[in-house]
Amino acid sequence: GSLNVVKTSDSPAMFSFVGNSTIGTFTLDTGDPATSSQLFANLDTQISYAVFCLKKKSFVLVSAVCTLEDGTPTGTPDSTGVSGIAIEAGQTTTCTFNNAVVQPVVGSLRIVKQSDSVGIFMFQGSSTIGSFTPATDDPVFSVVMFLILPTQATYSITETLNPSFDLMSVACTLGD
Repeated sequence: GSLNVVKTSDSPAMFSFVGNSTIGTFTLDTGDPATSSQLFANLDTQISYAVFCLKKKSFVLVSAVCTLEDGTPTGTPDSTGVSGIAIEAGQTTTCTFNNAVVQPVVGSLRIVKQSDSVGIFMFQGSSTIGSFTPATDDPVFSVVMFLILPTQATYSITETLNPSFDLMSVACTLGD
């Protein structure tokens, strides 16, 4: 029997694999096209096989699935690959590994306070941000930046209005 290892990725990269001794180590390039494969033929059907995709910086293994030629699942997937893969005589088992670029889990939030004269202003942010008090001076603006905020969260910021000033505008923009 045969084992066809297929690699897909949402971004071009070289991926390293390791299997049991019959398979050894090999690499697959998901350049153009974004799918690459390697076939291992004449495998012993009396033993089970394992294939693991070595971790690659900036990528995460989204799925690792092996199926017999008739579509029946085989093997036990985990976070790096599949073990216990069955091979049937005269048939091809296919293992597909899908990687994706890791999206940033942190970002930054920049708060800019502008005023037409010198003043002290009080803000309250959601729990991760807390309270802060920027002061404007010459030039009459102040920047407060909060780094390392999770990107999958929602934040709120309120300003306690200084009675000496009128609020003219509020704007939120998505930066680079």
